Amino acid sequence: MRWIVGACVAVGLALLALHVVIPQMQVPSAEETAWRKAMDAGSPEAIMEFINKFPKSRYLRDALARMDQFIDKQAAREAWGIAIRLDDVHTWRRFLKDYPTGKAGDMARKRIEELEAPPRIRTDPLGRQSKEREKSVVLPTR
Repeated sequence: MRWIVGACVAVGLALLALHVVIPQMQVPSAEETAWRKAMDAGSPEAIMEFINKFPKSRYLRDALARMDQFIDKQAAREAWGIAIRLDDVHTWRRFLKDYPTGKAGDMARKRIEELEAPPRIRTDPLGRQSKEREKSVVLPTR
């Protein structure tokens, strides 16, 4: 008889444990799964796909913030490319006004200093002189 009581107590405790544990083991919703997938992909296309699929998502604010980051990075890359192509003080100052911080800002300040500095006169092995400016920023060949 004791073993029956013990077995009943054990079964009761097991059921109680399952009752407590099972609600905590929830399967992620389609929205949560899609959000994790978009974050793992880390691309603007994945974020836009998520926004289009779940326009009223609880993650919408985060998704829109991520899209703003992608847009800002793309705009900075385009502005950097223009500054490199034109390579004049005015363009670098404009870049610096829009993107004053970080490594790009530091490089823009250095390039402005180089462009405003007087050119160095170099003499080649044959004695010919040429004026040139230092270039710390990697500029494309024209």
